[in-house]
Amino acid sequence: YMCDRYDEAHYTRELEKYYQNIDKRIAVKLNGKAPVLVPGTDGLPVIETIEQTFVKSRSDYQVKKKGERRKTTKVDFDELERMCRLFSDFRNGKEYYYYPQLFHIALNMICMDKGKSEFMRILDSPQNKDMEAYHKRNWKVMLSMYIDYGYSPASCNRCPYCKECLNYKNMILTVNQGYCGIKPVEKKNYCTLEEAERSLERNFKAAVDSDDTGLKLLIAQTGLGKTNMCLEHMKRSGSSYILAVPTHDLAEEIYFKARDKGIYNICLVPRLPKLSEDIEEKISHIYDIGAGSAGLELMRAIYKKLPYSSNDKEVIGNYLSEYDEAINYSGHIIMTHERLNCLHSNAKILSDHRIIIDEDILRTVFSTVTVSLSDIKKAIRKKILPERSRQRLRAILYGKQYQWYDSSAGISISSSIGQELCDISTNVLDLLRAGAVIKTDEYVVYIRHNPLPFSSAVIMSATASAALYRELLHMNVSDYRCEQAEYKGKIIQYTNRSYSRHVLMEDKDSEELIKKLHEIVGDDEVITFACIQERFNTKYHFGGIEGLNCLEGKNISVIGLPNVDDKVYRLFGMYMGIDPEKERLRNTEIVYNGYQFYLNTFSDPRLREVQLWLIHSLLEQAVGRARLLRYDCTVKVFARFPIDQAVIV
Repeated sequence: YMCDRYDEAHYTRELEKYYQNIDKRIAVKLNGKAPVLVPGTDGLPVIETIEQTFVKSRSDYQVKKKGERRKTTKVDFDELERMCRLFSDFRNGKEYYYYPQLFHIALNMICMDKGKSEFMRILDSPQNKDMEAYHKRNWKVMLSMYIDYGYSPASCNRCPYCKECLNYKNMILTVNQGYCGIKPVEKKNYCTLEEAERSLERNFKAAVDSDDTGLKLLIAQTGLGKTNMCLEHMKRSGSSYILAVPTHDLAEEIYFKARDKGIYNICLVPRLPKLSEDIEEKISHIYDIGAGSAGLELMRAIYKKLPYSSNDKEVIGNYLSEYDEAINYSGHIIMTHERLNCLHSNAKILSDHRIIIDEDILRTVFSTVTVSLSDIKKAIRKKILPERSRQRLRAILYGKQYQWYDSSAGISISSSIGQELCDISTNVLDLLRAGAVIKTDEYVVYIRHNPLPFSSAVIMSATASAALYRELLHMNVSDYRCEQAEYKGKIIQYTNRSYSRHVLMEDKDSEELIKKLHEIVGDDEVITFACIQERFNTKYHFGGIEGLNCLEGKNISVIGLPNVDDKVYRLFGMYMGIDPEKERLRNTEIVYNGYQFYLNTFSDPRLREVQLWLIHSLLEQAVGRARLLRYDCTVKVFARFPIDQAVIV
């Protein structure tokens, strides 16, 4: 506009004058509303509100430093035409665009290799020759001005076709997302909350009514109402159910919710009570060394020896009475995943009850355990362990880094074993049953595999992987996928770096990064790694928030990519028959859950599935605490991993 009104030698001077006075005019015209500039046809440019146009003010764009060389990106224009409707209709002359749309396209193309010349070629092409208004402005000069002032690419979020395209941030990254990008490659259609609830109702009924043996995975978004639907079904059903949940806190919450709904034929398997310090140490120790199956036996033995005047005797007596009542109850029973998985396959309640599991139970079935080499040496000297068991421990201690064993070589466990292994603090007993072991210079890590004691159950989860259940459990698995609803709240995601543990803790710029994160996070509740939660003054960390409801409706920030030690992935792979020594982590472009992005991952698809499942489930649990389906709040995510419905900045 300025170039048209003034000559090319003086327009930049007039432009500077205009920008120097812009704040005063905006304050008068808009009375405090958010401003945006829209060049007019005569006189000075007019002022409108952001809602009326998708052109942003110059002040919203990144301005390059004086003398800084403009960086451009190589872009395939044919691919851009295929991916971007705005560009496609401009290139083939299908749509006539006014200045705001041309401005949007131009800001992207000046940041592409040969983008300026391609823009001018399209303007002068035969298909656009009848667009007279295109040729009234001196676009060659205008493009040079945009470059001189260092405008950054316009965001796809401001394009009228944004929801129709598989776009990522801007036109450039939609075609070439780079190492930090997360590009959608599958169009996802989201329904209303009411439609998703009806889909959940249909799928839940189909799953619980199915007579098929095996596992029925009910896949539905966090916060859609899976637990409430389960309770309503239990209230109406003539069958008795075991409902297993991740934690004791959640079990107690659901128990009281069930009572409020009028479900009175229900009981709760109690958690271990608070006892005096010496008794608690004995009980905790027997669980720590892997003799948890003898925990009740030990408590009964302690109970018999305590005098009637002891407070502990009454507490233990009440606990044992409540436990025995619950484990033999004929109505509905609520318990934790751990307790369900510890039941004997011949337990009467498993034959008398149907089973519903709330949240993914696979991490309970395959939990990772670390044992110190010093504890293994101590255990080898213990005469209470049979010679066969000590031979295995010697083989592990002096063997190679990766080791396979027959997992059936456990020992019979009694409550007395806790006293015999009193100087050992890590789980050496389950190590005797481990099928796969990885040894380092200081410790041994293995998977504690507790096979499911039942053959049929409904599992309700947002992230359970049917492929992994089949691969690891060798069971018949059916999945029932519910429609996904559009969030009422929003997710803002930062992918400019990996936000790994190393970057947040050990990188040379970690202190500066933590400081910047505090500025962005503000007063949000934070979920992050346990090792740095104190840095953000939070008590919430990955892996410790399942079923947590106290953050619903709150603005939260999820900081970190919860990638676990690659030894964990390799152990899962060893259980699937994968040679861990042949697998190397590489920065690889992959497609997962409808997105294309780079991840430091494995070449074997089964091993990669384990990694993606673990990362996805931990992030989804964290994001889901805000209950975005029902609350208009904001979740900020700092991780380079695709999150459904996230706006990437």
